[in-house]
Amino acid sequence: MGISRQSLQYKMKKNNLSSSKCQIMIDRLQKIHEASMAMLKNTGMKFHHPEAITILKENGITTKGNIAYFTEEQLMYWVKKAPSSFSLCSIPSITL
Repeated sequence: MGISRQSLQYKMKKNNLSSSKCQIMIDRLQKIHEASMAMLKNTGMKFHHPEAITILKENGITTKGNIAYFTEEQLMYWVKKAPSSFSLCSIPSITL
């Protein structure tokens, strides 16, 4: 998973969640993660832009037509390269 179990437990305890509630939430997050990984590996994701498929193929992603199939290792490799935060856009302050 992208965030460690230990890190999740720390954050949840910091927000006054009991150990049992922490464990339940961690287990649920793990199940969501595992289901997502299985879906992306077995069902794949459809891409509508041909250039996206080309880029995926060039980076070792299995494709069939316009559907790409990702392994967990491939996804986590690219997730680790993403910045921890970013801005979508910046709106300058407006004075009326």
